[in-house]
Amino acid sequence: MNEFKVSIMQPVVISGNFQEMRQELATMMTAYADLEVTEENIPERKKDIATLRKIKTAIEDKRKETKRDYEKPFKSFEAECKSLTGIIDEQISRINADLNQFEQKRVKAKREAVRNIYNDTVGDFSEYLPIENIYRPQWDNKSYSEKDIAADIQTMVINVRQDLNTIDSMCDPWADECKLVYMANGNSITSAIQRYKDLQSAKEAAERAVKSAEQETHAIVPEEPTKPTEKPTGRSEWTFTVYTAEDAQFIRDTCDVSGVEYKEG
Repeated sequence: MNEFKVSIMQPVVISGNFQEMRQELATMMTAYADLEVTEENIPERKKDIATLRKIKTAIEDKRKETKRDYEKPFKSFEAECKSLTGIIDEQISRINADLNQFEQKRVKAKREAVRNIYNDTVGDFSEYLPIENIYRPQWDNKSYSEKDIAADIQTMVINVRQDLNTIDSMCDPWADECKLVYMANGNSITSAIQRYKDLQSAKEAAERAVKSAEQETHAIVPEEPTKPTEKPTGRSEWTFTVYTAEDAQFIRDTCDVSGVEYKEG
């Protein structure tokens, strides 16, 4: 390919009567340096500002005009260069597209290989180790071997097996429920054990509540009447203990209806 050449151009020197203008402006600005603003001369000061801005605008306009003229040849040169690089970019884009397509096919094939390794390795633990949850991005890399992938999955299986054994030994009789919590929290043995502790605490609280209720029930059961004491008259004497006004009234009513004499202590 021919070498890209650029016609040599002499550096452009833009000159102007800068020194003359600088001296003239210095003299002119001396007249404004000592101006004061008072209530009476506000209109004059505003006119001064307008005059100075007009001079500044004239200088700025000349600068912008010169810049446009100076940039014209470069912009034309720049457009030609972009036209040439555009020809190259077209092929770069095409090759990049082919490379991306090739990479996509490679990654797809690698992921199919990973799934096969997973199926051969995970065994009965797929419920705890679904492939979409454990898939590691580095497995897609060309440099990450299938042997290393199998080792990664085997390590996960070992960890889960150990965790489930721990749950079986520590969380009886709620091992099955704790395993569900373990799985729902991303195979967190801490969550499983905490669930066991919560269930155990709830059980103990329930047992305390039942025991307390039983004690309260026994406390209000009426005492059995004492054995009757035989009196010479052939009449018997019985003693009852009641704990509520309603029970007392019930005894009274029963005795009244039956004609039984009673005495309240």
